[in-house]
Amino acid sequence: MRSISRRSVLAGMTAFSTMRSVKADEPHAPKHLDSIASPSPRLDTPVFDTAISILATSIPSHVNLLRVKGYASAGDGGAALYKKVAFEPSCGGNLQSADGGWWEIEEEIARPEMFGFMGTTIAAAAVDETTAATAMGNWGRRRGSLHLRLAPGKKYSYTNPYFLTGIRDSLIIDGHDAAFQNIRATVTGVSGNAANFQCLVFPSIFYNGGQNVWEALSPQLEYGPLVHTVPAGSTTITLLPGGSNADFIVGKRALIYGYAMQVAGFPITTLFFEYVTITGIDGLNLTIAEPLRFSYYSDFPVIVSSGTYLGPPRILSCSRGSNNFEETASMEFNGLRFMADSGWSERDGGTINRNGRPWIGSYKKAVLNHCTGEGGLYVMQGQHFTDNGSNFAGETEVDKFIELAQFEGVDYAAFSQGTGCRQLVFSDNSIIRKMNSIDALETVEIRDSVIAGYTRANKQILSGTFGTPTTKIKNSRIKSHNSLLAYRFSDPKVAAFDQASPTRLYMRTSLFIRSNLVRVMRPNSILYNAGGEAVFRCTAPAREDSDRTFFDGVMLCGSYMNGDTLYCPTFPDVEALGNELLGCDDVTWVPAATSTSNVLPLFAKRRDKYANEGKWVLSSNLRPEISTTAIRMALGYLVKATKLTIDVTRPYTGATATALLEVRLPDGAVLACVDLKTSGRRVMVAFGEARAISTHDALNELSSDPLFILQIRTSAAVAYGSSSDAAVWSVVLQGMQILE
Repeated sequence: MRSISRRSVLAGMTAFSTMRSVKADEPHAPKHLDSIASPSPRLDTPVFDTAISILATSIPSHVNLLRVKGYASAGDGGAALYKKVAFEPSCGGNLQSADGGWWEIEEEIARPEMFGFMGTTIAAAAVDETTAATAMGNWGRRRGSLHLRLAPGKKYSYTNPYFLTGIRDSLIIDGHDAAFQNIRATVTGVSGNAANFQCLVFPSIFYNGGQNVWEALSPQLEYGPLVHTVPAGSTTITLLPGGSNADFIVGKRALIYGYAMQVAGFPITTLFFEYVTITGIDGLNLTIAEPLRFSYYSDFPVIVSSGTYLGPPRILSCSRGSNNFEETASMEFNGLRFMADSGWSERDGGTINRNGRPWIGSYKKAVLNHCTGEGGLYVMQGQHFTDNGSNFAGETEVDKFIELAQFEGVDYAAFSQGTGCRQLVFSDNSIIRKMNSIDALETVEIRDSVIAGYTRANKQILSGTFGTPTTKIKNSRIKSHNSLLAYRFSDPKVAAFDQASPTRLYMRTSLFIRSNLVRVMRPNSILYNAGGEAVFRCTAPAREDSDRTFFDGVMLCGSYMNGDTLYCPTFPDVEALGNELLGCDDVTWVPAATSTSNVLPLFAKRRDKYANEGKWVLSSNLRPEISTTAIRMALGYLVKATKLTIDVTRPYTGATATALLEVRLPDGAVLACVDLKTSGRRVMVAFGEARAISTHDALNELSSDPLFILQIRTSAAVAYGSSSDAAVWSVVLQGMQILE
């Protein structure tokens, strides 16, 4: 720190006598932060508000506030109000007067310039101001909150992208289109967690290192102690013997999680997790405020063969004094620009899409409002994330232990992952220009948005690794590419099961992992036989007994013999209304389904949850072009069909002489054959009429036999010169589900 000579004159001091002195040992003083030397405002220049000159040695002892006009000189943006404190503060934002007194910034809304973080114009060469940036972060950590207001047209550069982590309560940045820029590219050989390309980092809650983790290339990970089996609704969590309660703090949050769904990765995606607030600590017993949403079993399958986290449940503190880690309760970024580093190259740690991206993690709530990024965006471990109207030029990833991620009116160059996020929502005219495979543990929802397929090589979108129980797509435009197989590939997981009782199935744990059923089976998952009949409904997650994995549930009416192969659909419940499926911009139009494998169309309407409605819809106002390869309308449970209606609202106008739409039963028998070149409604009902329109129509009455899957295809290959050739049609099946 730079002290002012006792002979120095304070030029123009404004004094207030109503503020009390603040002691450095009060509750908001940091407990684990090292004192870091930082630039200090100059007191030997005329930066005070008034023209009164008072010798520093004659400052009255009751004066508690000083207002300065700048950091180094008047008008440089560093004007601030300072309060007198009893001791030297252990953070930035302070100064020492000539009489030896210490003063600390006392502002509700701060500017970087108050800490000497002066920035440059956007076009100017970047200046490394890491020391000042760190001082500003230390001030925010000590207070527990930081509200920053950046100067329009400026960029603020540094080499420590972690300088704003660990601010306990609230972090707000009003960007005004000013930019943050990490210029760590000058540090060679840096990769991984401290890679050059990260613009601003709020680290994973699994990191062991707090705000100084950036200095380590390979930070250690913290997974938390194991816990006993605990049922849903409980408010007490008990650590297994050998566990420690040292990292848990009453009033702070923790993450309980379990049931690994992958054998590698960081962090491991788990099927169950939730954030809880610790209200009491009694030895190995932790009391929590919220009743648990899920049950956590100590005999969850051990999925990972080696490593710290294997599958059984653990609890991890979100605020760990032992290694100086603190989550931020609320983050808000308004109009902030995240700049790439012009000195960074791909070989230094990642793809160019990541250059300049922010990492948003370790939060209870995080919001981006109309931000821009020259690279991508990475969102991880936190409860609720929202982006309103931001634009990122690189790839956006949403990754693990997120309760809800919402994207409203965004414009992203690319989007991928989504693994381990419970709910993923796109709405309000969001535009995703290149959508890669994504998942959600419960729901993916797309409303009033535009989604473009990924690449021709990938041939599918919305087809992530772990499967999504429910997908809802409404009033959106979905764009395909040539040779696209399906918007959601069926990819059922398959394995042979042994029946132990009417309420339990067994299989080898090694087979459970190898078959990838670990990725898709959840409570309420249904297993089907090769004929499409529902055989078994799971009522609990898989658990482990020695080398066997067992599934509790109930046998359904589908036929089954011990050891039969059963199928578990990856994406069992897809709902879509009022969407439009667009083809690629190429001249040659290729039907969407060209593979010999069976695929589930993205826009199949399943009503498993709404048995009383008894209605299923497959509508091609979405234009899913079909070929001789069958697509399936999967109904869920067995259905006693009462009525089948096929509407052709726009006829096929392509070059093929005949275009016949076939509806088949699972055994291949043709239920209906409809002429797509002739508009009109065809109706079939049980034990009665069958109304046709064209001489090419061939309709059979519905039998009373239960149905499970209807196959829909064309009887022969159909050519398309453009999307306007396609027929617009819909199939509606009505009936009663057999639930027993």
